[in-house]
Amino acid sequence: QYTEENYRKNPDYLFAKLNYAELCIQEGRHEKIPEILNHQFVIKLLYPERNVFHITEVVGFTGVIGHYFALEGNMQQVEICYRTLKDLAPYHPYTKKLGRYLRLAGIKNGLSKL
Repeated sequence: QYTEENYRKNPDYLFAKLNYAELCIQEGRHEKIPEILNHQFVIKLLYPERNVFHITEVVGFTGVIGHYFALEGNMQQVEICYRTLKDLAPYHPYTKKLGRYLRLAGIKNGLSKL
């Protein structure tokens, strides 16, 4: 309830967007992510007036879009997000989550070739 309220009251605040996006993912409504992020999957395009971002902003944004892309089955984009997170925050839960998605996709791909 507080997450949705925060997003409604602060729709331009990045962490309100990210928290609401995560809530939607948890509730099985990941199709709302593009709308929440104004159809922008690059943080600089979401906030074009800014030139500097805190690492927590980049990690949070990259983790959320990576999770979204995984649910959409776009493993090429998941790989890009994972590599970015691996460089910035190798032990972050988002990094681990995207790594698991990639390993699972690799296993599924291997099994489909059998």
